[in-house]
Amino acid sequence: MMNSKDKFIEFIEGLHQTNEEKKIEDYFQKIASCLMNELCINCGGKKYRIIECEIYYNDGNTHKDPYLYGSKDAYSASHQRKKLHWFFHDSGIDLTIGNGSNKMGGILIRSIIEINNNNDLPLSGPLILRKYILNSITGGAFENSNQLYVILEPIPINIKSTSEVEINTIATERINIDKKVIKDNPDYFSRKYRYIAFEFLSKSDGKEKIVWQLFFEKKITEDQAKTILGYKPSFLNK
Repeated sequence: MMNSKDKFIEFIEGLHQTNEEKKIEDYFQKIASCLMNELCINCGGKKYRIIECEIYYNDGNTHKDPYLYGSKDAYSASHQRKKLHWFFHDSGIDLTIGNGSNKMGGILIRSIIEINNNNDLPLSGPLILRKYILNSITGGAFENSNQLYVILEPIPINIKSTSEVEINTIATERINIDKKVIKDNPDYFSRKYRYIAFEFLSKSDGKEKIVWQLFFEKKITEDQAKTILGYKPSFLNK
């Protein structure tokens, strides 16, 4: 059986090899599901499960996402052409998914939750995560510590079901992106490349819009909508 790391790498390489839009988006879903269910971030010895992320990708041909951070300048592009590196930038932290040459991409990490911690509150927001992770791996100026690292690794088998659930990934629209950026590809603004753990939806930014989407796609019931939000939203009155 293929291990989690090899499976994730295989999905990234499959993404690079296809030029069909439908298959690209299928790979996005596979990548997000594997990242959120089978891998975790080890930050200086503490392990965190990813419960929300957004995918940005430009293959230079079929899929030209104008919101990719690498579109900003040559420096950012050079980083997002790398495969599976951490890229700390003005908007947060990306796990890069480029191919080393002409294709570039990044998975923006938006929310994480610590594994084996009784506090089930996630750390949310890409800028908050960037600050938290950088400070977590910062030691003394002259300190040579074996705790100064951030790596991606398989979730240990004995704690694989953090919060005792397998994460069901929901695809929805990305947030905090500027519609004015769009010129040649206006539909990228509303594409559903933000992936959220359903089990943590009640703690997500913009949750009412997501619940609205799920309700009208008939993926949740009226009672589930009210439970997730903690109140009856106005769209249920229509």
